[in-house]
Amino acid sequence: RRCFTDPSDGNVIRVSQPIDDGYGVEIPPDLTIRCDPYGGDVTAGAFQDGQGVLWKASAIFTFSGDGPLPNGDTATSGFSSPRLVTSDVGCTDPSSIVLTPFGHMFKSAKGIYLLARDGSVSYVGADVEAYNSQAVRCASIMPDRTAVVFLTDSGLSLLFDYFHGQWSTFTNHEGLDAAVVSGTYHYL
Repeated sequence: RRCFTDPSDGNVIRVSQPIDDGYGVEIPPDLTIRCDPYGGDVTAGAFQDGQGVLWKASAIFTFSGDGPLPNGDTATSGFSSPRLVTSDVGCTDPSSIVLTPFGHMFKSAKGIYLLARDGSVSYVGADVEAYNSQAVRCASIMPDRTAVVFLTDSGLSLLFDYFHGQWSTFTNHEGLDAAVVSGTYHYL
């Protein structure tokens, strides 16, 4: 499945039918999830351990379920109503969201946080708080080590070694986007 925000209503998420090989993504108009307006419009979404995660600028919500059956029946299946995880931090920089072995890391107005697999939210960016004003263009898991690179378009890009719990910075490593292709990190 894929989820998309609705440009006409920032608190509505559109959900695709399950994706099958050889078919395009189908997004029926009635497959929607309505989120509480608290925290502003939805800024990003992802799936973590079978749950949907919806980030807003100052809140995080989760929902569960398999969605409706392919015929649209919600009598025996569907999605739960989104439930508030935290009301003091959300994601202001959707390009910063990255799934690590410990959960999703993301940048908020207060710095870089971790939404752990157990649903807890913790501040992990204290050591790089001086760089909170930088825009993250892409966050990538490095294929050859236990690290995440937060690529910025100006200033210093950040690297978090999640095995050792240590931060470092890169000089002369600015960019607009990045991708890991065939096990190699590339940035533009």
